[in-house]
Amino acid sequence: MWLSFFSNILIFVVGAAVYFIHKPKLAHDFAWFLTTTALSALIGAFGHLEILPLQTQAILLFCSRVINLISFYFFARGSLHLFGWLDRGQIKHIHNAILVLASLWLVYLNVLYPGTKLGFRPVMTYGIIQMLLISGFLFVKNLKQNISAHKTILNGIGIILVSAVVFNGIPPGLGLKPSDISHVLIAQSLFVLSKGFVKL
Repeated sequence: MWLSFFSNILIFVVGAAVYFIHKPKLAHDFAWFLTTTALSALIGAFGHLEILPLQTQAILLFCSRVINLISFYFFARGSLHLFGWLDRGQIKHIHNAILVLASLWLVYLNVLYPGTKLGFRPVMTYGIIQMLLISGFLFVKNLKQNISAHKTILNGIGIILVSAVVFNGIPPGLGLKPSDISHVLIAQSLFVLSKGFVKL
């Protein structure tokens, strides 16, 4: 319980710190990505406190997951804007539609399975689409425009991908939950990504 609380707090602290340190140099969407990720982790931390009533935990985790969807939305939006794809009306509408679909799926699973790991699946899936398939593709495609910045951001995306594999693929053991290891990796990725954002 307390490890999950503190590993989420770690994400919040790192996210808030890199936001305030680099704020003047951050593009609008990437700044929102950092703040919403930090806020999501802060709310999620209290959602993991088993001293709270189960219903309260479930509500907090749901709120955290909604904000987490929004954070991934801003990351991909920043990527699309950076490379001029957001100017295409059809791309913008598709991007917004994917968020709506993911949100509906999130509500559905969290009503059926409140507070469970299963209820986090829409966030994981949406994150993979937004960070890996959309943003990762764009940063690789345009790598030569700014090799240093793009490589740094791709490293941050890679760390997020590893955290997703850890979260889903490693069975719990030795008192450590895969989610706690995943949270530490996410905190590290925020640090790496913020360095890339500054280089942009």
